[in-house]
Amino acid sequence: LGVSALPPTLDYTPVLRALRKPPDTVAVMVRLLQRDDAPLSDTELREYSEQLRLAGASAIVLKGDARALDVLLEEQAGSAGEYPGPCPVLFEAAGSSGVAGCRAQ
Repeated sequence: LGVSALPPTLDYTPVLRALRKPPDTVAVMVRLLQRDDAPLSDTELREYSEQLRLAGASAIVLKGDARALDVLLEEQAGSAGEYPGPCPVLFEAAGSSGVAGCRAQ
């Protein structure tokens, strides 16, 4: 994920710091698509979020709505202090053509 592909008005330092991996480490970012015609339930979103975190995903890129984002952030935040801990969540608003906002949490 290059900073040049993101809106230039935001400070991406916390996001880039959260995505940083040691040299020679494979980074896997998984993209979840929340379809309008078949949205995932809150339970499904929590299960995907947990499974991706436990599998070692470097980050989750969610294309969906605010509800789906809240569910993912809540599940990831619940793993703070555990191993593995929370992974970064990047959000792409449904109907947009790129990552609309990034925030390290």
